[in-house]
Amino acid sequence: MKTREIQSPIDIFFRVFPPTAGALLASLIALVFFTLYNNIPGMGGGMLSEFSGFLLFGVTFLSALLANVIAIVFLSLANRDLYGMFFRRAATHVFFVTIGLFALCAPLYLVFPIETGFKLTQFLMPFAAIAAALVFEISVASADPLRAAYKSIFSGIAIVLVVLVLFQPAAIPASMMPFFLMPIAWFLMPLVSIVVGMLADIFEEAFYKD
Repeated sequence: MKTREIQSPIDIFFRVFPPTAGALLASLIALVFFTLYNNIPGMGGGMLSEFSGFLLFGVTFLSALLANVIAIVFLSLANRDLYGMFFRRAATHVFFVTIGLFALCAPLYLVFPIETGFKLTQFLMPFAAIAAALVFEISVASADPLRAAYKSIFSGIAIVLVVLVLFQPAAIPASMMPFFLMPIAWFLMPLVSIVVGMLADIFEEAFYKD
């Protein structure tokens, strides 16, 4: 079905797979650094030490920043006709929004216990992706900000619901949480965005015909 949102089914692949792969690559890089740190003699079991609060924040920040930026790069390269001319502006805004979000939350890692830090991480990661998606959509669709906002809002709702359902404490160790959230978030965001955009096209065609 050809709509304003997509021209052919292959467009769905190029809108969903590249950012997911980019976020997964960033998460794997962060996971490698985290694993190396945990295997340094004397640092084993760091997740329960005083160092782990700083480590958790650092890994979470780098993972979110790399995931957001690399996802934007991959998405823009795969869809140059749609996003190529907006890439630099969008990537710059996403970069600073991610840094700002984590800068605001950094003091909480120093004030609260480690367990609270884990919960904050689980909360912060998907919202970092949601904020990045909102900024990206508005940056590349400045002519239609309402459409961009709807796509980002519904994408955010889907991410939060999936995170609440899938990531139960018994299903995955808390220490591994940061390395799964961003790829899932960047898989859901473009997918839901496409669906919302197509529904908007159908709605406009049905109710706003000249």
